[in-house]
Amino acid sequence: MSTVFVRWGAKGFALLPPTDLTGAPRGRFLGFEERSRVIAKDIQKLSDMLRTATDFSEVQSAFFDLSESSDLLSHGGPWRSEAVEKAVGACVASMVPGTTAMDLFLVRIPEFGFAHGSLVVEGRMGTVIYFEKTQMGLVTLGTPGSNECNLARFTASRPMQGASLN
Repeated sequence: MSTVFVRWGAKGFALLPPTDLTGAPRGRFLGFEERSRVIAKDIQKLSDMLRTATDFSEVQSAFFDLSESSDLLSHGGPWRSEAVEKAVGACVASMVPGTTAMDLFLVRIPEFGFAHGSLVVEGRMGTVIYFEKTQMGLVTLGTPGSNECNLARFTASRPMQGASLN
């Protein structure tokens, strides 16, 4: 008996490779500490991919692979960051000119210095990933009725004490 791993995507079901981003076989059961080490290594690889990427869809796909092949989504809690929200808002404004509202929900995983979340803009669904160490993230926003997505990399630096983001 063998196990087949599939993912639902914009083009229907797709077979996943038999290994995850680290090369470990999918379906292998790990202890909590080992899972955490694997996730931390995968998040670092994802951060490196984003920093050097020319095709951001590969980064987004790698994030989906990571979230589906690990218990990443069971970590963390709700989070807000003014700098990240403003950076995401600027990306969204360039993708959907004239937009005035954005619903953004972020989850931060402090032990990995990583945040991810969802956003909705005028009926468009999207995702956000953000790496605290590099202060870099990725916004993905779908186009209703289409397989097309807008993707944008951003940097969200923290303001100096006393400085304004406006």
